[in-house]
Amino acid sequence: MAFLKILIFLLLLQTGSYTVMAQNSPGQSEFTGDVLLFHDSITTGELKEIHLSSLKGWKFSPKNDPSFSSKDLDDSKWITISKPLSEEGAVPDSLWNGFGWFRMKVKIDSSFSSSVTFQSYPGSGAVELYINDSLVLKRGNPSPNAAAQKLQPANFSVGEWYRFKPGETYQLAMKYSFHNIRDLSFFMLMNPVTDVGIHMFPPKSLDKIIEEEHTMQIVFNSAGIILFMVMVLHLFFFLKIKNDRNNFWIFLITFLVFIFALLININNRINSNNYNLELGLLFITQVTLTIVMGILPLVLHKVLEVKAGIFWKIYTIVPFTVFMGVSLIYSQNILSSIVKSESPPVLLILFTLLGGIVALVKAHKSKRRDMSIVAASFLGFPILLLVAIISFEALDIGGLLLGALIILSILTVIPIGLSLFQAKRFLRLHNQMDLLVENRTGELEQAMQNLQRSNEDLKAAQDQLVQQEKLASLGQLTAGIAHEIKNPLNFVTNFSDLCIELIAEAKAEVQALMTTENKTPDPENAKDNGILRTLKELLITVEGNLEKIYEHGNRADGIVKSMLLHSRGGSGKFQPVMFNALVEEYVRLAYHGMRASPNPIDIQIVFDLDSSIDEVSLITEDFSRVILNLCNNAFDAIREKLKTESFSPRLEVKTFKTEDSIILEIIDNGTGIPDDIKEKILQPFFTTKRGTDGTGLGLSITNDIVKAHGGSIGIESVPGEGAKFIVKIQ
Repeated sequence: MAFLKILIFLLLLQTGSYTVMAQNSPGQSEFTGDVLLFHDSITTGELKEIHLSSLKGWKFSPKNDPSFSSKDLDDSKWITISKPLSEEGAVPDSLWNGFGWFRMKVKIDSSFSSSVTFQSYPGSGAVELYINDSLVLKRGNPSPNAAAQKLQPANFSVGEWYRFKPGETYQLAMKYSFHNIRDLSFFMLMNPVTDVGIHMFPPKSLDKIIEEEHTMQIVFNSAGIILFMVMVLHLFFFLKIKNDRNNFWIFLITFLVFIFALLININNRINSNNYNLELGLLFITQVTLTIVMGILPLVLHKVLEVKAGIFWKIYTIVPFTVFMGVSLIYSQNILSSIVKSESPPVLLILFTLLGGIVALVKAHKSKRRDMSIVAASFLGFPILLLVAIISFEALDIGGLLLGALIILSILTVIPIGLSLFQAKRFLRLHNQMDLLVENRTGELEQAMQNLQRSNEDLKAAQDQLVQQEKLASLGQLTAGIAHEIKNPLNFVTNFSDLCIELIAEAKAEVQALMTTENKTPDPENAKDNGILRTLKELLITVEGNLEKIYEHGNRADGIVKSMLLHSRGGSGKFQPVMFNALVEEYVRLAYHGMRASPNPIDIQIVFDLDSSIDEVSLITEDFSRVILNLCNNAFDAIREKLKTESFSPRLEVKTFKTEDSIILEIIDNGTGIPDDIKEKILQPFFTTKRGTDGTGLGLSITNDIVKAHGGSIGIESVPGEGAKFIVKIQ
């Protein structure tokens, strides 16, 4: 079924099924030495085909010599390919320069059909197939010289009939080139493979192929007629009833599907030797499909009369953009080993299905009548597609008629479903006048919900602004209190320092008296000497206490200075600062602040600071806020997790250098960040804290400060296990 293969191939946008479709895996290969046994069990499908590219054991040479097609050539020193040629990387890139010969000896089993024909299907490159030095099939002109190579369009062509003799050994040789391999990558969305594009089948299968081609031609013609009628019908209604735009959206999606089917039909019927024309038609066909995928969710929203979010409006251009991007990646060999061809198309198909399901859910919640018709047509599409994919291993599963019905249904199920929905809607509007009242009531309810939602959002924003003002006032109050505390602290530290000096002098005097008393052995002097020793011990104790007062007074003075520095803001000037010292200082400041809060927690702080990092040019006061905010967020996450489970809280702070950046990582083992809010967490006024516990500005301001330093913030998180904030400074 050539048409079914090409349709499914285009519907999947090269999601990986093309390889299955074009290269059905053969049965167990049996080798005697280096000779492959051809028997009935290695054929595939009802057509009893053998895909030469799916066979293992080919021998390869990148050189060119006409004698390479000879049966008597000694190819024992050629490179043996262990994989099927259709697999990526079968021929290593180090050996493949766009040209090569492939050879394999085969022995014909008595169970194998003695008469076969070789057929060229949409593969890649130019190829010549020889059996015992006789040319049996030629597609284009393979040549080691790119300028001399001639490519032939990717259409189906039948080669010469060949009769094998059971028990005989034959030499297969293929001369193959494809210097334009990156061109095919652009159109096919995949890494190029050495797919020679030849398969063989017995004579009785030719009638089946002709029958399939004829049946599929009827199917495509029928689909085209149905789509054209639906398209014209809704265009007529749209022109007559312009205030009902449902007809326009149904016309639009039907028109695009009609163009898609028409292009597939043209691509299979065109008889041209222009290889670039064939690729161009294939490219336009896939572009049309990407447009259908992009616009389908929006069409369902519009037809079902539910509000489409901004995402689904933007999504209309996403599939086309992704298609072009992935095409360029594979055509230019940019990141093609990382960006797999299966991933973007699969994601786009899933997003398109998701968009339709979202529209159906919204319609269900809005109690849209007859939405089951749209649901059946939309959800029936992937079901039919799945049935077609499952039938790849045997494309005629259930008979040719079933395959024809599947492909006809795939092309028409959504346009017909939308058209039936619109027709029933017209009948309902014509027969039931109360539907207008119901729709108006639904609109008012929706408007009221939107108004209530807007009012709630306004109140939430007002609460956040009030909280922001409270925080600003608290900062001013903190600065005032710090100023008031600083003066008494100065007295404490200064006078304690003075007292330490005085005690030192008193100790010296006592020591002098004790020395004098010891020189005179008088019992009375001994008594006085004991008093002096007691006095000295008291002075030492007082001196130790004063030193503690002085030490902690200085520590408190340092904390007050940090509070003043933080409350008054920075100068806005970049200054060299010891990066590790700054990080350690403010992490400890954040920890002490948390310990002094109403809900302190015990937490282990681990520093892993790169000693090779010296001074870094920063706005110190601003960057200190980054450290404080990230640490406070980590403490909050750990405190929240402690409410539900017992574990050992841990905060790890790491710094290290790369070639052009300084990296700061703050890692906690708290609740983590859910994936659905990870992209929003740096946005202004976004907060997960309830009530007035958070303003949603902390991480936003942190992000702005980092950007002002020419850096960026990255987030890695596993929900329930913790989060890592990565601050990168250029």
